Amino acid sequence: MLRWLVALAAVAVFLPAAAAPAHTDAYARVVVPGSAVGGVTLGESLSDVHRQLGRVPGVTGDGNSGYDEYWQWGTLRSLSLPVDALDVDYAWVNGKPGPVSFLGTPGAWTIAGTNIVSRTHGDVAALRRFYGKRLLGPYVGSPPTGIDGSAAVYYELHGRYLGRPVHTVFRTTTYRALADEILSVSVSFCVTTDLFRNAQDYPCHTA
Repeated sequence: MLRWLVALAAVAVFLPAAAAPAHTDAYARVVVPGSAVGGVTLGESLSDVHRQLGRVPGVTGDGNSGYDEYWQWGTLRSLSLPVDALDVDYAWVNGKPGPVSFLGTPGAWTIAGTNIVSRTHGDVAALRRFYGKRLLGPYVGSPPTGIDGSAAVYYELHGRYLGRPVHTVFRTTTYRALADEILSVSVSFCVTTDLFRNAQDYPCHTA
């Protein structure tokens, strides 16, 4: 979440309030647990992603693998508002960006196969009702911070895609005003080596 906020702040510096949308290409405001976010699927190549979303992402590079792209649609008005954005991370293969290994969004997007939309009051409870025991957690994602002592919390949904274990992570917080909302969602392959895991991903609890 912190990286997304930093990335959004960086975009805000270069994007005037009246600026045109950063991208006009079609994209889907949908998260498909276990395989896709925004119409981009795990395992896709960089060229396939660019063919679908355009060639110039809003922000590139995450200081981790160097093969990360951040896409934003529309004008950023406030860091407190949901933003249509997509974070795409590529596996590092022989010094070049390989297939997509991580996808995430802080936007208010639909969870495919359900009537749940992230960034909506009550969607955490709805998520638990829909998936039942398949949804693991809650897990604490960070130690308590800030004056209110709130902490990051997340839930996990496991599956397999392209023959590999994957997990979908639904992030929320203990901060009372937002504790019943899914604040961001990511889909990724289960990565066992910390060095190659996206900075915003968590280790899979089961594989």
